[in-house]
Parts: sequence; C-alpha cells; structure tokens
Amino acid sequence: MTVLTNLKQKLFSFDTLCWGLFLLLVHAFRFLSLPENGIDPSWRIAINLAHQQNLQFGEDFIFTYGPLGYLESGLPDHVSVITLILFRLFLIGNAIWFILQVQRKLNDQFRFFLLLAVFVFFNFLFSNQVDFQLYFFFLFHLFSYLKERKLVSLFFVLVITVLSFYIKVSTGIILNVLLLASLFYLAITRLMKWPHLLIGISAVAVLHLLLSLILPINTGSYIKNGLDLINYYNDVMFFGPPPYVVLSALAVIGLMLFLFLANPLPVLKSKQELFLFGHAFAFLFVVFKQSFVRPDMIHIPVFFSSAICLLLLLYLFTNIEKTRSYALNAFPLLLLLCCLPEIGRANFFNNVGNHIKQLVRYNTEAARNFDEQKGGLGLPQGMIDSIGKGTVDVIPSEISFVYYNRLSYQPRPAIQSYAAYTPKLIMANYDAYLSAKAPEFVIYHPNQLQENRHPFWDDMHTQLALLQNYHMIDSVTIPGKELLLFKKNSVAKQLHKKLLLDTVLELNKKITIPQTDKLLFMECDFAYTMPGKLRRFFYQPPAIYLQLQVNDTTSYNVKALFPIVKTGVLLNKSLLKDKGALDFNKVRTFFSNSDSSFSDVKAIEFNGNSKMVKHSFRVKFWEYSL
Repeated sequence: MTVLTNLKQKLFSFDTLCWGLFLLLVHAFRFLSLPENGIDPSWRIAINLAHQQNLQFGEDFIFTYGPLGYLESGLPDHVSVITLILFRLFLIGNAIWFILQVQRKLNDQFRFFLLLAVFVFFNFLFSNQVDFQLYFFFLFHLFSYLKERKLVSLFFVLVITVLSFYIKVSTGIILNVLLLASLFYLAITRLMKWPHLLIGISAVAVLHLLLSLILPINTGSYIKNGLDLINYYNDVMFFGPPPYVVLSALAVIGLMLFLFLANPLPVLKSKQELFLFGHAFAFLFVVFKQSFVRPDMIHIPVFFSSAICLLLLLYLFTNIEKTRSYALNAFPLLLLLCCLPEIGRANFFNNVGNHIKQLVRYNTEAARNFDEQKGGLGLPQGMIDSIGKGTVDVIPSEISFVYYNRLSYQPRPAIQSYAAYTPKLIMANYDAYLSAKAPEFVIYHPNQLQENRHPFWDDMHTQLALLQNYHMIDSVTIPGKELLLFKKNSVAKQLHKKLLLDTVLELNKKITIPQTDKLLFMECDFAYTMPGKLRRFFYQPPAIYLQLQVNDTTSYNVKALFPIVKTGVLLNKSLLKDKGALDFNKVRTFFSNSDSSFSDVKAIEFNGNSKMVKHSFRVKFWEYSL
C-alpha cells in the first residue's frame, strides 16, 4: 500500500506536471517535414532539388536560404536524414540547456510550471523558426561565456555562427559580423583572454573553409547576392500590419527600454552590462524588422514569442539585482502585451501528435502525402510526354509541379519570381533564359501573390525572355490552376529597344503615356527623402502606388516597387481584369503574339507622400520589339 501511495504521489506531483509539460514542448518540435504545394513549400522543395542537381548556391541558385537551408525545412529528400536529426537534437539540446538555467535561477517550482505553460503557448524555442532560434542560442552561449569564461560556451557560439551562415544568408551575415565585433570588444575591454580571441577567429576561419569546400557554394557570390537581397527585401516584400499589432510591438520595445532606463547608471558603468543590453536591443531590432516588414502570421509571432525569451535571457545574465527584479516583475505585463495580437498556437496539441506520427512513420506518411498532393498537382499525361526527360523551370513560383511529376529541375538563378527583387537578380534571370543553360521547358501559372502588387511585373524580364527564346506549345487547366507550357527555341529572337521619352515626372500628377502597338516598358528611378530613408531603415519603406488609367471609368492601383520599376516593367498592356487580378486569357494571347495583344493603358499617376519620397524623379519610356 505504501509503494502504491508513493507511486501515486510521484505521478501526480508538481515535478511530474512540470516535466510532463516539458516533454510536450520537446515533442512539439518537428523533426522531419512532408513536402507540400504553395509558395513557401515550393522553395523548400527547390533547396532539396538543387542538391539533387548539384547546383552552386550563390551562383546557379540564389535565395535567402543557402546550401544547409534544408535544415530549416526538415525535408529529407536528396539530403542526409542523419544530419537533419542531429541538427534537430542540437536545437532541442540548446533549448533544454536554456530552460534548465532559467529553472535554476528561479528556484521556484510553481514559477517554473507557469514558465513552461508560457512556452507551450508562445512556442519559440521548439518552433521551426530556425534562423532566429540560432540567433537566440548564439546570445545565450555568448552571455554564458561572458559570465563563466568557459571555452565550451565559446565553442557553441562559433558553431552556431558558422551553421547559420549556410542555412540563411541574412541571419548568417549578421551573426558573423556580431561575432567578430563581440570578440574584439571583449578582448579590448579585457573581458576575454587574448588566446581565446585567437582561438575564436581561427576556429571560425577553419570551419568556414571546410564547409565552403564540402558544400556546393560560391562563397563570394553567396555573400554579394545575400547583401543585395537583404537591402532590397525592404522595398519589395512589405505590406501594412493592423495598427494594434504595431502598437503592441512598440509597447514590448518600450518595456525592454524601461529595464535600461529605470536603472541606467549601473549599466553604463559596466562593460559587461553594456554588452548584454547592446546585444539584446540589436536582437530586438533585427527580429522587429523581420517580423514587421512582412507582418503575416508566420513572421509576427516570432517577434512576440522571442521577446519573452529575451527578457528571460536578461534576467538570467544581468549582474544588477534591481534590473533582475524589474525583469521578473515585468514578465506578466510582457505576457499581456504578447497576448493582444492573438498569436497563440491553438493547434499546439494537434502539432505534437502530427510531428510524432511523421517521425515514427515517415515513409508511410510521405507516400500517403505524395499521393494526396499529386491529386491536385499532377500534370496531364500529354504535357508530361511533351516534356519527357527535358529540363524544366516554373514561373512564377509553384516548384512543387516539378517534384510531384518527377521532372528534371533546371531553375533560373532567383528561383521564384517574387524573389527576383533586385536589379541584379532580375537581369541574371533574364540572361539565364537566353543562355545555353536555359531550361528546355517552362511551366507557367498565374501569380499567387496579391498585396496590391501587379501580378505580371514580378520577374518581368524573364517573361520578356520567354517571348525571345521560347514558344507556347500547350495550354491546360487542372483543378484550381491554368497552365501554359513553353518550349525553348533553337535560336533566340533579337530584342530591339527604342527610347521614346526621357522625362521627369512628379508625384500625384497624371500624365498620358507614349502610345505604341509594340511593348512599352517604363523605367523609373524615384528616391526616398531623409525621413523616408529613416522610416525604411527602422520600419518599412513608404508606399508608392501607380495608377494605371485604362479609360474614364476603369483604372488599376498597384504598388510601384522601387527595384522592380527601376529595372523596367511592361506598361501599356495591363493584362488585368476586375480588382487587379491577372486575366489569364490576355496572358495566353500575349505570349501567343505580343504585338497583336491590345494596348489598354492610356495614362499613369504616381501617388505617394512627398515628405517621404522625392517629389520629382526621372522616368524613361522604351519601345521593345522582336
């Protein structure tokens, strides 16, 4: 009886409840993923297909994710499953290490139970936001090294820094810069021994050298194009979030600032505390930018859930007792602010079950998933027979067509049209489609992005290359999608350009555009004012809209995205229908014979805030003919 009583007490003890929640958190982590269709699942598939085709990242394959990007997606096709599992275990180990450190500091089981419940609701540590998890664990181990001066902590900092670079170029560049700056700061302020500095720099250099030799990557191009992607991402991918979400985020930032401003002198006098708060605010800024340039329900939760972990990180490592007390007392208020945008994961327990089932029965689940997905993505047999063993690319984004129909993938450098948002990448895609490496076939489907973007302007020059170097051989409809199939010509047509007008336009002023039966392209080079540049840096760029006037009663209002209109867009053939959606019948006619498709745009007007965008700017109108 005593044994049963003791067992019952242990099973229903507070410790058991805590560790039960803890195990739920761990199992919520997705070890392996199944491929799906859509814009984001397609680029995940593309990374694995790039490994199958031995493409060089940074040169043949240019994207925000690098050769180890599959570690983020969890797709095991054509890559090492063991590497995926080990990486997932590495992330889980880091999360457990952090949680145990917090538990030791709290020294209160009830508080620890509440903390685990918070982690279930705001699941950042065991989510699949790998890039910012790595950034957070980078800070955790860096602060651990600062506190204990142990080389094991420095080792984890170095490994995370190097791994992040080959997983996602934007986060990787940031962490590598922060690492070098941190090492020199710690050495100069004598918070680090000089031998440790030499060990750190040497180890990072060796790890980078080894991985650059092992992985399919052109490192120079990878960095150069990565910096370009970081810069122009601001100008193309933004859209406006609900105001209350922005206010909640600003309140979170204000709460973090309070921890510093409430007791500033001890922080300013301590080199160690300055280091902690400097890194904390840098992290908060980077995550805010990532979350609120593109504030959808994938990105926004990252800011709020990571802010909770960041507050705990400051609580864990600050040596100022008053700051630690403020951090603990501010925690309930931070939770309230993070609850306001409704970012909780209501499907948490379903995710736990699905992730366990996928891991245990992956092959069975993958086969079932393949059959289900192919039901909506399977191409007609006639189209598959036409392609045969020829190489294929997809415009604009649904690369899953290649995967589910077992086609041979040969992508343009910027693999999806919305991601070709820098002048260099736009022209790199154009050049690729006119080169000997151009795919033999191209599958074309309607653009899926909305957000007031012109659905035909993404990757505009690649579509121009379709007119020059391809001809349409098939047009089919499958459930939910209309498709065109293009085949490469034996000889590309020459493009003739004629400048019709080089002028200066003004904001909020309508002008009649030059008239031609040929293709009329517009290149526009507007610029931000200083307030506009500051807004772009700290939040989002100011929006500029272009009104396309068709007649007295019909007009379309689309975003004038800076790098896209700078490189050139088709202006006189809108190819649109009601509410600015792409008219696929017009698109089909356009690609059949671009000269015969009608010109419908008569006048244009750029609309924007002249305090944010310079009032006048240069515009060129070109006539293109084949």
